[in-house]
Amino acid sequence: MINSDFISKRFQETLEMKTPNIRLIRDKNLPLKCFTGLVDGKLGLLFSYEGNEPDLRSSSAVEAKILESRGDHFIAFILNDRSFQGMFEVLFADLLESITNKKTESQAISELLSRFERWRQFWKKPPSALSEEKTRGLAGELYYLEYCLKQGLSARDTVKAWHGIDGADQDFVFENSWVEVKTIRQAATEVEISSLEQLSNPSEFIKTSDVKGTLAVIRMHDDPTGDEVFTLSDLYNRISLRLTESPEAHAEFVASVYRTGANLDKGQNETKLKLRVENMRFYSANSPDFPKLTRTPGIPEAVTKAKYWLSLPAIEPWMTEE
Repeated sequence: MINSDFISKRFQETLEMKTPNIRLIRDKNLPLKCFTGLVDGKLGLLFSYEGNEPDLRSSSAVEAKILESRGDHFIAFILNDRSFQGMFEVLFADLLESITNKKTESQAISELLSRFERWRQFWKKPPSALSEEKTRGLAGELYYLEYCLKQGLSARDTVKAWHGIDGADQDFVFENSWVEVKTIRQAATEVEISSLEQLSNPSEFIKTSDVKGTLAVIRMHDDPTGDEVFTLSDLYNRISLRLTESPEAHAEFVASVYRTGANLDKGQNETKLKLRVENMRFYSANSPDFPKLTRTPGIPEAVTKAKYWLSLPAIEPWMTEE
């Protein structure tokens, strides 16, 4: 399976001089020939191509450039700082996942550069250490992701649907539905809605009728004990284990969690904050009479942002089975 562990092993063998500098990654699902190895003494990932030279932009941690060797051309991503090797291995696995099963070279290169640009933007302003509230919020999204997998949804579709990491208005957007996940404390009686768009159909559904929109509210115990207690790191590891049979989904999941800034190995809140889900409730947020504020003609154009709270007892009539 091509994942960050596979890349890490490749790099370790290269650094120990057990293998040639440049090695082909053998995978029939990759539309481009891909290589790992050393470029001018630095760890790198190379993709061969035959079309027009693409426009590349580097970051401070990773240099992107075109290489030529014996008439062949390569897009090369080269690690400038060895202290970022762990991050680099996650990046490489994500780049490989992004082009898996693409049908043409042009599609693969377009997706490759788009995915690298997402990482480049992330490095420009990396998130700070997770606060307790952000840890709870991320745990809620991962708990719902795990729920989807337990319900039999495909790993690929579930991980692709997770948009919360990219700052989308809804946390999960599926083919014909969306879900906004909210995590609340044990005694909470309200749930915060942070924008006028959060409980509205995303742009891809503008011309689609009968879109299912769901507000999922996850209630977590403030100071839990017992067998069902877990940390964010525990939850991540459980999901990661479930995804091992789907290498593409696993690589994208690992990369997505990485971009939240979560430190699953050493982070204080990620590894020490105890969590336990009391219950998860679903509400039909796209019902015609569901109480919500949306961007409608009744909202003045001068109002650019709005935040409001919904009473949980008051929205019980819209509770539904997911």
